[in-house]
Amino acid sequence: MEKARAAEDAANDARDELEAFNQRLNSSTVLLSSGRAHADAQRWADAYELYTEATTMLPSYSLVWLERGRLNAKLGRWESAANDFAKAVRIGCPVEQTELSGVPQLLYYGGETSAYEKLCEQFSRSQQDDPASVATRGRLVGEISPSTAAELALRVERMLTDSDGGEKSVSKSTHAFDKRRTHYREMYRGANLYVAGWAHLKAGDNEKAMKRLEQSSNANWLGRGIESPLIAIAHHRMGRADEALRWFEQSETLLDRLLDESVGQSRGTPVIPWIDWIEFLLNHREASIIVKGHTPVTDPRIRQMNDFAEASIAD
Repeated sequence: MEKARAAEDAANDARDELEAFNQRLNSSTVLLSSGRAHADAQRWADAYELYTEATTMLPSYSLVWLERGRLNAKLGRWESAANDFAKAVRIGCPVEQTELSGVPQLLYYGGETSAYEKLCEQFSRSQQDDPASVATRGRLVGEISPSTAAELALRVERMLTDSDGGEKSVSKSTHAFDKRRTHYREMYRGANLYVAGWAHLKAGDNEKAMKRLEQSSNANWLGRGIESPLIAIAHHRMGRADEALRWFEQSETLLDRLLDESVGQSRGTPVIPWIDWIEFLLNHREASIIVKGHTPVTDPRIRQMNDFAEASIAD
């Protein structure tokens, strides 16, 4: 009799716990939805407050940390974003690559090494298609063996070949939908040319790296220009010191322009996507070490941008 009563009590407790969890889940979903609406309207402080309330209500739910992390990244609060993303990875977020775009880059940039390595290990086991090279870009930002980089390069090359075939099969329609589709295809292709070049560079194939990176510099995509430090590194490795310096100077010019624009607009991030910005900062630093022989000093405008980022949620 006592065993039956204990079993019934345990079942009731489990049911009550499940009901309480579902209530918190529903409430956190409402909070996230409201937070997105505020973020879309650029009411950053309100969005951050709602996302934070969701993390407090359901701290074991990886999505709340991913959502707040993406907001922090959009605002340029890099350390906070990396911390949020690391919590999501430790909890165990699904490896849905489009949802994790930029997450490994920011984990690496923010010094969340263990979370970065865990996520990259999950990426390496995933069999999902990766048309936007989310997983490949994330793995390239850290330390990687030449053989693994060569495998990633081959994967992106296959996608480029497939996209070439798709472009040839598209009709010359003037419909707005077809124009938009062509526009997005060109943007994906430009980004994948850059990723392929980066992978070839990590694999030690400087000739292929140069070809793809130069193609990406002529393509129409939002991150155009961030390939310049990688091209500088490729030229340096091939013994072309003058070309390496010229491309590094182009990288410095782009960095200077983006910093000026960001400070001029009181923004914590530049006008290019934040994922491209983080990769550009990391690769520019590496190019400075390789081509110029020293680590670049921290530009005071970076600190100004950090201040703007913090102020955006303090309104």
